[in-house]
Amino acid sequence: VEAEKLAKLCLSNAAGPGPASVPSLVHLRMADYNNVYEPSDDTYLMLDALNWDFGSWNDSVNGNGNGNGNGSGNEVSEDTTGNRNIACKDENERNDDDEKNRITTLELGCGTGVNTVFLAQLLSQQQQQEGQRKKKLVHIVTDINKYAIQVTKRTAQQNITNISIDDDVDIDIDKDTDRIDDNQQQQFLQTHLCDLATPLLQSKKGQIDILIFNPPYVPTPDEEVGQFCDPQCESDVTSVSASIEASWAGGTNGRVVIDKSLPQIATLLSYPHGVAYMITVDDNQPEEIASIMRDNYGIIVKPFFRRRARNEFLTVLKMTYQ
Repeated sequence: VEAEKLAKLCLSNAAGPGPASVPSLVHLRMADYNNVYEPSDDTYLMLDALNWDFGSWNDSVNGNGNGNGNGSGNEVSEDTTGNRNIACKDENERNDDDEKNRITTLELGCGTGVNTVFLAQLLSQQQQQEGQRKKKLVHIVTDINKYAIQVTKRTAQQNITNISIDDDVDIDIDKDTDRIDDNQQQQFLQTHLCDLATPLLQSKKGQIDILIFNPPYVPTPDEEVGQFCDPQCESDVTSVSASIEASWAGGTNGRVVIDKSLPQIATLLSYPHGVAYMITVDDNQPEEIASIMRDNYGIIVKPFFRRRARNEFLTVLKMTYQ
């Protein structure tokens, strides 16, 4: 109930930030959506949730990113509406946290890239505020669909100026001195054609500050679930791994891909301020997802935003250590 109230409040320009603005997709043609998931109700709900937590729409969230996702050194409490209230830590703790010079985000299954690009815009706006130390913003996206990777890069280039893009390369940004300018806001996009975040589990263990996942959650026969094909193998858009159906086909209870992602999320999420956002429907049995994350990994899962879309309810689950 509270998640539904919060989702409605978010749409109010008076009491909330208003509907999130979808990043520009003018660079895409209708034919592109034959191969890549077109933004829909679940996308808009995720954007609204990100805007609530990371947008600078009122003083209570202005410039802090909710204190969970970016290691900002702020404690967070939550009132009955779900609003994030900020209380600074003491000076020594804040300085320790500020030693971290970057914010790392990860989107599993990037599609058109609008979620990551929107989050990048919000975080950049925070960095531009007076008194904010400029940190490198590193955005990692993955997808099993090569077209989604291509489209996401185009979406980033369309909406973000001076973004550096690397393909299937896990670069140590801190050591890449040729591209570092401490006086400028820096954004980096790393794209990986892979299954979830499988090749990143070692190198990014405990390093992801903000994780986004709009999984294939629709209950289907298990054989319809997308399977990753090695990029060296012969594959075309009609294969299950690259087809548009792979973006929504979730197998039994819509949980095949979701269940596979849970241990990866727990491995990657930074402690103690890391935060993950995942879209689910009621058929996915989100209470069971919450139990798995709590009992196996000590991660708290709560419904954050919830909204009816046609014949189903969509929910953004929020995962934190607090």
